[in-house]
Amino acid sequence: MKNKKLFSTLVLASFLATGFIQPLSAKANTINVNGILESIKKSSGKEFKMAVQNKNQKSLSGKLSKRKTSNSSEAIKFLDEVKDVLSLKDVNNNFVTNKVIDKNNKLLSTYQFNVHYQAPDIGSYYVYVDMNTGKIVNTESRLKFDGAVTGSGTAENGTERTLNLYQSGNSYEAKDITKDMPGQISTYTANNKQEQPGKLFTSSTKTISDPAVVSAHSYAGVVYDFYKKLFNRNSIDGNGMSLISTVHYAKNYANAFWDPETNQMVYGDGDGKYYRPLCTDFDVVGHEMTHGVTDKTAKLTYANQSGALNESMSDVMGVLIQTWDKYNVQNGGTWEFNDSDWVIGDEICTGKSNEKAFRSLKDPTLYDQPDSMTSPNYYTKYWDQSKVSTEDAEKIDYGGVHTNSGIPNKAAYLVAKSIGCEKTAKIYYRALTTYFNANTNFAGAYSGLVQAATDLYGANSNEVKALTSAFTSVDIISGSQQPTTDTYEPNDSIKNAYKIKSGETYKSYISSSSDVDYYKIYVPCSKTLNITLSNLPKDYDLYLYNANGSKLKSSTKGSTSKLLT
Repeated sequence: MKNKKLFSTLVLASFLATGFIQPLSAKANTINVNGILESIKKSSGKEFKMAVQNKNQKSLSGKLSKRKTSNSSEAIKFLDEVKDVLSLKDVNNNFVTNKVIDKNNKLLSTYQFNVHYQAPDIGSYYVYVDMNTGKIVNTESRLKFDGAVTGSGTAENGTERTLNLYQSGNSYEAKDITKDMPGQISTYTANNKQEQPGKLFTSSTKTISDPAVVSAHSYAGVVYDFYKKLFNRNSIDGNGMSLISTVHYAKNYANAFWDPETNQMVYGDGDGKYYRPLCTDFDVVGHEMTHGVTDKTAKLTYANQSGALNESMSDVMGVLIQTWDKYNVQNGGTWEFNDSDWVIGDEICTGKSNEKAFRSLKDPTLYDQPDSMTSPNYYTKYWDQSKVSTEDAEKIDYGGVHTNSGIPNKAAYLVAKSIGCEKTAKIYYRALTTYFNANTNFAGAYSGLVQAATDLYGANSNEVKALTSAFTSVDIISGSQQPTTDTYEPNDSIKNAYKIKSGETYKSYISSSSDVDYYKIYVPCSKTLNITLSNLPKDYDLYLYNANGSKLKSSTKGSTSKLLT
């Protein structure tokens, strides 16, 4: 056979054009008179080998390699010979055109073949064949894909992650549209600027080379799956809102946060010495996204005990999300409880200081947090939002939100150790979304958790007993204390004041300095109102206002006195 090399090259273009392919036999490894063998390197990096079998092999004239004319009729004549050899049908004579291309700064006269095939994948290419040599000198994809594709990449912690991406033409965007949600999961880069969301991350290949993008994008998808599969919650807001993450935020920024104004997660790259990028650790990603869930449900005030509870809920759910993924629970794995999992930020800390993690739920005292209400680490400074500015509040950690969170954290660790991770997740989620409110404090959290456990497992269940044992051990409740509720909520403003009547008894509690309750009573002009205080804690204050909202009398710091008006 003359010009065998050219023959095999152009036959490849021809059989691809018609989809005339079959899987390659394991024994077929040479080109011979019974067929033609070619290897095509797929975009995945693997080789897909195919053979074209010809029952009636014919020879070709081989004249094309000698021709230097730009007349495409010779290429068409050659194509006709290929058609005859392979018995191809319905091949248009416009299949080939002339084209001058620039190859390595050298102009080449080529035949441009339009190659289209349906299997093993859809493909459509321009194939450029040098008129002088008969060699394929260039290929160009004609398909402009626009849709979901699967990619991969290495996360910040060195693990390989599968990624849901979006192909737009020849570009791959960090955008996941595969979830059953109106929105999408997108990851942006701020390029070390202080901007949100930044620029949508794109790549020229399906293998993402930015570990921060891989981590944030992959983990956000798993957090969505966690809330959807366990609680049927569609995204952070429950209505399928988009999940937006920004990585590479600012320079040497060793922090991460949920931004309730823009509804997105933001991750810094660490300080380059003690801390790695903040999206390195899955539990930190779960922590920040759970802040979003809290923001859309209980709206726990970010101050004092309610703020510490806000932080604690994110820590607890962050650990549960990370372990749900670690033990591959959604694919049938066993959701194990291991002490070593109950830390936050251990993969972020570089080990160049004594700090091995941000916080430990098993032993909060390792990082200067209290593990009980009686701990010397308990942060006592109170943020009075009516008197202290937000700027000054930062100096006291908004009343110890990142410090006192150690107390409910320790309780949650004990609960999970007793009843397991799955039941803990279900109880805590139900309490957060059903029973907690903006002013829920530690005692109120216990009440809400017990009610959630009662709903799910019964009033006398082991789950309720586990909660009582855990919250007793951290001194949030006494051993004999039963759940209590702030009966008359919401009454946190004059507008929402609860109406009371003379001669009746009302029982409720205000066990947190961040809780302010209002009650109203109508006193006829001819009558006198007597108010007596006794046996009150030192942080209890009472104020008496008239109908116009003007303060008449007050008792502060738990003092006992009689107020008359």
